[in-house]
Amino acid sequence: MDWVSSFAAATGVRAIVARIALEERGDHVERALADLRKRPLVTGVRRLLQDESLGFAAAADFVDGARALAAEEYVFDACIRPGQIAEVAGLAEHVPSLTIVLDHLGSPPTHSTTSDWDRWTSEIIDLAARPSVLCKISGIPSEPTVDEWIRRGVIDTVLDVFGPTRLMVGSDWPVSDQYGRAEAFARRSAPPSPRTTPTRSGGVPPRAPIFQPTTMSTTNRLM
Repeated sequence: MDWVSSFAAATGVRAIVARIALEERGDHVERALADLRKRPLVTGVRRLLQDESLGFAAAADFVDGARALAAEEYVFDACIRPGQIAEVAGLAEHVPSLTIVLDHLGSPPTHSTTSDWDRWTSEIIDLAARPSVLCKISGIPSEPTVDEWIRRGVIDTVLDVFGPTRLMVGSDWPVSDQYGRAEAFARRSAPPSPRTTPTRSGGVPPRAPIFQPTTMSTTNRLM
């Protein structure tokens, strides 16, 4: 974090999402949060859930860590795999004061059946009913099934259920460069409507950068 902060002003980095092991017992989380408070660019925390077993984010220790995070008004980025959306919804229920950003649209299914898509859609609709949850359009250019996602209207779905003020775009730079520039993907995948015209923005309001009602905005956070 200190390395990134050292060149943030010169490069346009406006905020940093850090890592904390929220499931750690004892005073680990409190000490980690105290360390983050010394770094004003940090606006949120991401603890990868995608490699954990089902139920990980529902465990008491993790929920306690999430409550501590919410008390400091940090955002939690939830990076999951298919099948874990309901777990994020449960976390939002247990800690309603925690702002949660669902990374990569909740990992829509790949090479999947209609029932898999029906499940993803149903769980996304249910998750969007939690007002504390936002959704990030990110990670898609690197997926082999991006054409299927576009054909099935993934962007339309999250736009409809979350609304433009609860969506954000993550460029996934520099990883995304090997698959094509983020702006090109946004132009290709965005619905043909003035409300979702992709634009570039450097503004990142604390704590959770979001879309303005009539624009899609990429965020200059370190993700």
